[in-house]
Amino acid sequence: MTPSVIRVMEQLDQERLGIGKCFGLELMTIAELLHTSGYGPKGTTWEVLNGSRSLKPIKGPTSLQSRYLSEDIPFGLRTFASIADHIGLDTPVMDSMITLGEILVGGTPQSGRTIETLGLGKLSKEEIMDFVLTGAPKVSV
Repeated sequence: MTPSVIRVMEQLDQERLGIGKCFGLELMTIAELLHTSGYGPKGTTWEVLNGSRSLKPIKGPTSLQSRYLSEDIPFGLRTFASIADHIGLDTPVMDSMITLGEILVGGTPQSGRTIETLGLGKLSKEEIMDFVLTGAPKVSV
């Protein structure tokens, strides 16, 4: 990983953490997640990734036809950004990555998993949280 890639990852992570905070969740940082999952030593994102014996030998994709663009963006970033947009939280780095990814692979704008395609678009933030925690939103009568 280069320092530039790490900076982008950490900015994306800050937006992810912000979404969690809006839902009252204190999420682990990407560095903490990677470390506790056994991918590398405790430390900064740079230290975890570059100190990883399991990740270091893995080479980056050699083509734009990789799951990082065809799966992670439409079914990861698009989902997070859609949820953030629904609750009124700006995610400029996620939005930029989604736009660039779509341009790179010739994808369809707005394709992938969104809060609407998940069937949660009409729920409030509290109802979404209830759904995530219990599998069904509490509906007021």
